[in-house]
Amino acid sequence: MAMSLPNRQSHIQQQGDEAPSAGRRQTMSHTPPPTSLNTSDLAEVLFCCGLQESDHPSAEQVRKAIDDRIGACGGDSAACVALVAQEAGDHPETYTLRMRWALSTVSEAYRDLTSAA
Repeated sequence: MAMSLPNRQSHIQQQGDEAPSAGRRQTMSHTPPPTSLNTSDLAEVLFCCGLQESDHPSAEQVRKAIDDRIGACGGDSAACVALVAQEAGDHPETYTLRMRWALSTVSEAYRDLTSAA
């Protein structure tokens, strides 16, 4: 069942989402994430992204959304975790389903992380 969180994108943008600067290199991540981020960490970052289950995002879209969100958080995964807590408080009725989707989606998008364990 696809859950859509109302105003998620606009709410997240209000939290300090910045437009990419002209000098910032825009690339898709084809490499594993930094070793300091595990599947749970990446799922928390994805949770805060504007992607929805109903979008049926590809692995490329998931990786790009995570890269973009980490960049918007200034490279600080703790800032993303704070957004998860806020979103969970704002939408407790959908938190569990969305986090389950995020964990499953990250596991698929970053198979190299889960198969190395």
